[in-house]
Amino acid sequence: MPTTDYYESIDEKQREKHIFNAQEEVNDLLIKYPNVELSSRMVALQTMYNIEAEEEGIAMLRRQGIKDYTVKDVKATLDNSINPQLLSLIESLNESKLSNKKSVGRLI
Repeated sequence: MPTTDYYESIDEKQREKHIFNAQEEVNDLLIKYPNVELSSRMVALQTMYNIEAEEEGIAMLRRQGIKDYTVKDVKATLDNSINPQLLSLIESLNESKLSNKKSVGRLI
């Protein structure tokens, strides 16, 4: 993950842009998970993931639709623009919300 120093080195407008874009990406993902509510942690995880991708040059490749990238016999697959940790968090929250909705009937 990028360091706090890098995040603090970008100007306020760039930070707001990264946060807004991350929130939109999370909102789009949460359409598939109606039981999960947006949280600041989700936005923060996605923001840092996007900033790291920008810093490493991966974000540009994703925007151009490149799925596979090979340099000097090293191949990278860029199949997901969502932070895997965030996706795991959302899936866990969704499962816990669904299991809480299950109820047990009473025998009379």
